[in-house]
Amino acid sequence: MGVASDPVAELHRGDSGRELYGYGHPQHVVVAAEVDTSETVPVLRDGAFQETP
Repeated sequence: MGVASDPVAELHRGDSGRELYGYGHPQHVVVAAEVDTSETVPVLRDGAFQETP
C-alpha cells in the first residue's frame, strides 16, 4: 500500500477530517497527513501520551 498522492485531500474527504475541518481545526488534518516527520512514537501510559525511550 503506497502513500496517497495528496494525503491531506484524502483525509479531508473522510468523516473525521470533515468533522475537524467543520469545527475549525483544518491544521489537525494537515498534521495527521505528515509522513516521516517524527523520530518518536507516543505511547499511552497511565492516561497520558509519553515518548518512547
